[in-house]
Amino acid sequence: MPIGSIILKWDERSGINILAKNPEDVVDIISKKSLLQLYNMHQYLTEEGVVWLNLDTLNIVSYFSGIDFYFVLVLNMLENPEDFEEKTRNCGKKLLDYLDSENLDEIMTNLCEDL
Repeated sequence: MPIGSIILKWDERSGINILAKNPEDVVDIISKKSLLQLYNMHQYLTEEGVVWLNLDTLNIVSYFSGIDFYFVLVLNMLENPEDFEEKTRNCGKKLLDYLDSENLDEIMTNLCEDL
């Protein structure tokens, strides 16, 4: 079962902005450096898609929409990122319509509860 999820948006001035997170403390286990690494991996691919990043204590699967929006799923080490690739992509696509919503955390939780 995934540890949590994060919605990121890239800003040219401030870099990575966290728009939503579930649970609240998921950002405590993933560093800004790791999030920046995800951003760089997506930029290397230059198109919409999913990438994986394996770190010492967790796995991360990330969907990039192609328009500076990222849906990040944080997994534990026992989970295979490949098993979550399609679900991460589908959930990320669903969330695109809600990026400006004030209750994005709740919407993310509801739309992605099958993860």
